[in-house]
Amino acid sequence: MRSLKNELRELGEKAPGLWKCKEERLFETVHLPVTSSEREWSGEILELAKLMVEGLEAVYLRRKAVEAGVVEIEKLGSIALIEAILRSRGWEDDAVGSIVAPLREVQMLRTKLRGHASGPGTRSIVAEVVKRHGSYVAHFRWLTSESQASVRRLIECAERGVL
Repeated sequence: MRSLKNELRELGEKAPGLWKCKEERLFETVHLPVTSSEREWSGEILELAKLMVEGLEAVYLRRKAVEAGVVEIEKLGSIALIEAILRSRGWEDDAVGSIVAPLREVQMLRTKLRGHASGPGTRSIVAEVVKRHGSYVAHFRWLTSESQASVRRLIECAERGVL
């Protein structure tokens, strides 16, 4: 978790137009879950989404999308804008996926677990997480590792002027 936070701080320093922390306190409050509690895990997912995904700057990304020749950007959110920009620049599916998949996973889990906790499919998502990773803690570790790699790639894209 510390490594992901460090990467996010670096992203904010190197590409403040692309990502800004909306609430500095999140750097202190987001932690790995320590129990087997679904509630604790889903709460940490919510905080992780606030820290990582909400910091993406849609206005900046829309401007970059226009520069990259992406059309019909009005309805696209930040993650979809990143995907569209990279694809318009000729990036392969695997490379694009390595950046956007962790962001989408965090946002989807936030929406399903906290926003629509009683909605259809929530129980199956939770069951799949436990089946695939063995525990909520193991899943969160995996997710933060994937997210750290995604943020590292965002930094590289910003440094090269891609984003």
